[in-house]
Amino acid sequence: MMSRAARLLFLCAAIVLPAATHAVSILMPREPDLPPLEMKSEIIAVAIDGPVARTHLTQVFHNPHPRVLEGTFLVTLPKGAQVTDFVLTMNGEKVHGDVLESGEARQIYTDIVRKMRDPGLLEYVDAQTLKFRIFPIPANGDMPVELEFAQPLERKGDLYSFELASSGRWQSAPADETDLSLQLDWPGGIGVLYSPSHKIEESKKGDGTRVVVPGYSSGEGRPFQLLLAPADKDLALHLIAYQPDTSGDGTFMLMIHPPREGALAKALPKTVTFVLDVSGSMNENGKIEQARVALRQCLGALAPEDHFNIMTFSTGVESFRRAPVPASKEELAAAREFVEGFRAHGGTNIDEALKRAVSQETAGRIHQVLFLTDGLPTVGVTDKELILSHLRDANQDALRVFAFGVGYDVNTHLLDAIAEDTRALSEYVGPEEDLEVKVSTLFDSIAHPVLSDLALDINGVEIRDLFPIDLPDLFLGQDLLVFGRYRGHGTATALLKGNAGDKEYTHEATLRFPETTDGDARYVAALWANRKVGYLLDEIRRNGETRELREEVLELALEYNLVTPYTSFLVVEDAELERDNIVRSRFSQTQDYDPMAGTVSQGDVYRVKEGTSPQLSNMPPVVITDRVAQRRAGRSGIVGSFGTKASAPGTLQEQTGEKSVQFSRDLRVMKGAETLSAASSESTASVRRIDGETFAFDGERWRQEMQTDDQAKTLKVKYLSDAYFALIDRFPGKTKAITLGEQVTLKLGGYVVEIGAEGVAKADGLPEDLKP
Repeated sequence: MMSRAARLLFLCAAIVLPAATHAVSILMPREPDLPPLEMKSEIIAVAIDGPVARTHLTQVFHNPHPRVLEGTFLVTLPKGAQVTDFVLTMNGEKVHGDVLESGEARQIYTDIVRKMRDPGLLEYVDAQTLKFRIFPIPANGDMPVELEFAQPLERKGDLYSFELASSGRWQSAPADETDLSLQLDWPGGIGVLYSPSHKIEESKKGDGTRVVVPGYSSGEGRPFQLLLAPADKDLALHLIAYQPDTSGDGTFMLMIHPPREGALAKALPKTVTFVLDVSGSMNENGKIEQARVALRQCLGALAPEDHFNIMTFSTGVESFRRAPVPASKEELAAAREFVEGFRAHGGTNIDEALKRAVSQETAGRIHQVLFLTDGLPTVGVTDKELILSHLRDANQDALRVFAFGVGYDVNTHLLDAIAEDTRALSEYVGPEEDLEVKVSTLFDSIAHPVLSDLALDINGVEIRDLFPIDLPDLFLGQDLLVFGRYRGHGTATALLKGNAGDKEYTHEATLRFPETTDGDARYVAALWANRKVGYLLDEIRRNGETRELREEVLELALEYNLVTPYTSFLVVEDAELERDNIVRSRFSQTQDYDPMAGTVSQGDVYRVKEGTSPQLSNMPPVVITDRVAQRRAGRSGIVGSFGTKASAPGTLQEQTGEKSVQFSRDLRVMKGAETLSAASSESTASVRRIDGETFAFDGERWRQEMQTDDQAKTLKVKYLSDAYFALIDRFPGKTKAITLGEQVTLKLGGYVVEIGAEGVAKADGLPEDLKP
């Protein structure tokens, strides 16, 4: 029988560092020259039962060496978490761990940081850090580790928050197998369920809800966060605000959740008109057959109380019925025969088809039009603006027109405007994509409307920059997210109005806007900025560029690290800068850049003259700072993208083609961004915003943008030295800034601190006011 000491030594340590709200683990061999062991798999199962979460973490580590190893397993736990079980599998037998106490975790972490040269690891160290000594780890073998811990959910207003980060930051490569799933069992059920970090899929059974996170990767280094609230019987409004200080406006996200019981909890009867392009080009690549399958599926999804009609158009327009009819068995059977009978031929009369569809009688019902085309208007009225004008005149009952563009020979400006003007959505189906899946997926998402023509009014604080500008309809089982900025604080009253069929509906709620908040809801500001830039770009696209619009996009791109058609992030050497003849423009002004001038002003925008460098000539303008122009070192190349590739501002004006379709998709993501994954990743940007301060990377060093202070003293501190870690202890709120890279310049106290290869190494060598 293995002795208790030989089986396992479990040490618990307390460290005063920035609090983590997630669990992170690593298995380090005791031999100093060996890197962390590879993680083969990571399976995370979370059970949330009321306001407590139990997390079961199963990890398999691989020892690639031909000898038995002893290792140290370290894990930091969420705040307030308690370990309920720790299990090792040795010789096929599960061995449970014992708990002791120790105070050496800080030194262990510091040694790992020095070894791995990644001080960002310190961000994970919490007041609850555990150390396990594991022996033996078999040669060329695997070591399964199971850890279970319980934690209370953090209450934020009437929402609960659960956060969990994988161990990817510690690992040299992501695990081969990863899985994250959650089972939520809450008395009365769950109402709001929202993740700002990842796309989630949920399924309900009774009061229980199962959540899976598709594509979750332990190597992505982004914490998983889930916000939830118990189910409300009535329509509910939940506020999440972010206000780091009182010097500027705060940002908020308002979640509008449909009711669970009562009259509004049932989908309203609706009218749907399917409008299908049957011009000759629909014969290509089997598009007409896919459209038939999609229509049959949509017809099968209609409720008995719904009404419907079908229209096909080519050179002319043909209707299934003169007006929408009930979705009875007889009418649906006749409709399927109609679908089988149409053939693709002739031109594309978009104007007439739209006018005929929206001029039908609605009888007080919500009326949705699914409009599908694969080409440009070629018959009748072909001018985009005139088509839109005719649509507005004919659409007296405010029908929603959901526009589908099939292939790349469509006018994206026209289809996007049709959807935008009618509070609907546009969708595009590429040549390689399944038309049937795209159509049926969208139809399923809009099949159960509960409120239309929504209007929101908030009194008690000053509100501005609300997005979306025109609220879409509210659908059963789908939360509607509204983002905005606020000034002031305290209690406010929100009044939401809408139409439930032919009846008006009003809901009043009390909201509390805080004066200041912590940084947990920082994502709210990023999502708001994403949406605003999306709307600004759409305005430029539809009505042309102005100096004010362009300047606002650039300022938001700098502030929130967004890659746009006007901005990219560039690192080149001095020689390349001179050779490629960079041109400078201060928003609206353009001047030749003189390499001998030495400096430029922060916020200047550069572009490359056409026909110069093959590497750079097709890139969009570059947001840059004065220090970036002064020092050009490091790896050459363009970092950052918009969509699948960097786009030039001219792309905004392209109305057809693959680039235009991709740009439309990008805009839809930005304007409807609901998770951080939909926002631009700051990991590839050369400009970062950290706790309200701007840092620019010049290819060699991260530099904080600051006002020149003649009284500030310059202090050099050696990277990863005792003095370096002492600064982290002294300024825990600056950990993210200090650990940006191996060379960082920033202001700490009354000093401009330059972190690099040389400088003060011992903590005792620091000035007194910089010591912990």
